[in-house]
Amino acid sequence: MPNYQTPGVYIQEIDSGAKPLEAASTSNAAFIGVVPVSGFSEVSWSNSKGESQLRRLPGDVISDAKAKVADVGSLISSLGLDAGDVTDLNKFGGLFGLKPKVTVKGDNATVELGKGKVEMTSADVDTKGRLLVKDKTKVASIIDELTTKGALEKYNPSTVNDVLDAFGGDDVSVKAGLTRFTVGPAKVTNPTQFNNFNRTAFEEYIVEINGQGALKGDEEKLDALYIEFLNIPEVFNFVMGVSGFFKNGGGIAYTYLMCAEDSSIPLVNPAKPRDGLGAFDDLENDIQIMCGPGLTYNQQKEILEYCEMRADVFAVLDGPKDRMAGEDIEKNGLLPASDRGYGALYVPWVTVTNPFNDKHKSFKSEVAVPPSGFIAGVYARVDGTRGVHKAPANETVAGITGLAYNVNSREQAAYNVRGINVIRDFGGRGIRIWGARTLSTLSNPSWKYINVRRLFIMIEKTIQTGSQWAVFEPNDHRLWARLRRNIWAFLSRVWASGALVGKTAEQAFYVKCDEETNPPEEVDAGYVNIEIGIAPVKPAEFVVFKIGQWDGGAAISE
Repeated sequence: MPNYQTPGVYIQEIDSGAKPLEAASTSNAAFIGVVPVSGFSEVSWSNSKGESQLRRLPGDVISDAKAKVADVGSLISSLGLDAGDVTDLNKFGGLFGLKPKVTVKGDNATVELGKGKVEMTSADVDTKGRLLVKDKTKVASIIDELTTKGALEKYNPSTVNDVLDAFGGDDVSVKAGLTRFTVGPAKVTNPTQFNNFNRTAFEEYIVEINGQGALKGDEEKLDALYIEFLNIPEVFNFVMGVSGFFKNGGGIAYTYLMCAEDSSIPLVNPAKPRDGLGAFDDLENDIQIMCGPGLTYNQQKEILEYCEMRADVFAVLDGPKDRMAGEDIEKNGLLPASDRGYGALYVPWVTVTNPFNDKHKSFKSEVAVPPSGFIAGVYARVDGTRGVHKAPANETVAGITGLAYNVNSREQAAYNVRGINVIRDFGGRGIRIWGARTLSTLSNPSWKYINVRRLFIMIEKTIQTGSQWAVFEPNDHRLWARLRRNIWAFLSRVWASGALVGKTAEQAFYVKCDEETNPPEEVDAGYVNIEIGIAPVKPAEFVVFKIGQWDGGAAISE
């Protein structure tokens, strides 16, 4: 109670105690893709002088080629280059803004580069600064001596080509690495923003391969090269997945692309914890669905494990591209195991019209792509029209022309019992998602249905986020009552929406927070315990009509 000293009228604001819980978002999707640096197998684009404007530099850390490096030895090592490949001291010196000075007297020669000075024979170098030595070990020794004595510290090439040229051009031997660069995660809310993201990724791809100069060529040809970039299979799957998300009702996507030597790289790299799936760690309240359109089985398994670790994101995964029976998918080890139901798998792949075929007739007009992005969009659409408690099944899929192959009712049985969801073509009824099971169907049937797991994710996230105010509050019956009241009010709304079973709220859920859940030893330890039980609705997966003959008085059934 305030200690008033002066007579007068005072105003006090009091806390009503009510802290309404706002339902957490359920349908923001994260998309991760991996594009190989070797996506352009052949590049024919040339500048006005007929010189190739694009040349792939295989390797690991191209970003190092844009940073200033005081130690040329570190540069050579970081790019996996061999100093013995240097053949032209002019090009090598150009990396440091220096021009070598070669003095030849009889059989002796002196090479000066900056402060470095090396004595050799006239048989080792010509007056133009070109090394004539064939022994790579000896060449490396010369380079090491020049850089050590010269203390070269101004390395700052303008393009990656400069580095390549100094080490013998395209034929340099470079060790394969992991992630070359990443773009995102970026929040996109419509196709235009997504195209801008793709363009940014393309430009980064070109710069990292060939240097900044690659972006200064013919704009028309650069646009054509952008279309080629979008048609790299890994990129195309990613682009079509995100596009399918928007076409089916998705509203917010967080897109993320990795460029790597090998498109099958792991998505979790302890050496680079912010790369791959770790890039989404900071999006704690922003994503609820995760897709990796067309990624390998091992990569999709990593996505599922990541979602189960976070326990607030649901993975939508792609089954094999080619037809495989449900038992074969399991037998061949292509069915990710799940005990907690944080992911679902879909077959078959879907077909789409290639939107870039009108400009490049060499590309296929109709292409099979992974279904995960389209399915994630259906999740978002159903969440908005019916609620997260409605199973995202018996729903049409927009933006596709057909299926990679058809599955009939008899074949689907082998998929369904294993928790693999099938997309089927019902003719006049359209192409529909005909399954609502998670990957825990075999291991833990309690979490067999997608809508049950996603409903729990929403409720748990809502309570966690909306109850932060309670941290450090006095831990007594007043706090317990406020928590009970707030959670009861929220769950009452959830029940009224049709998400919980029960004719009354009391039959649908309970909330307990009192002396029994909070004994003195728990309170002394700083804990407040709230026990909640809910009865989620489950989908009518098998609708059975029992029909028999009736003669008006007695029933004859079959």
